[in-house]
Amino acid sequence: MISLLSRSNCLLQRSAKIFRYFLCTLVAASFAQNLKATPTPVWVGGGDSTFPYYTAQDQYNEPIDLESLILHRGQSYLFQAWGVSNS
Repeated sequence: MISLLSRSNCLLQRSAKIFRYFLCTLVAASFAQNLKATPTPVWVGGGDSTFPYYTAQDQYNEPIDLESLILHRGQSYLFQAWGVSNS
């Protein structure tokens, strides 16, 4: 009788350990989805031969000063051409 209780207890402990592992994996995957970086768009236009050579704006048409733009580690940026001169 004792060995049967011991086996069921051991099986219960293994099941609990597997459940905890599964739950931790699920929580980690959920956080990883939320941490996915969406790129910050920067629309670049111009192409002049004098300073400032290019102009930039954000997705809300607000001007961005490229000279003082700080790029942050871990953040993605998507630079899009917007009326860039070919010459």
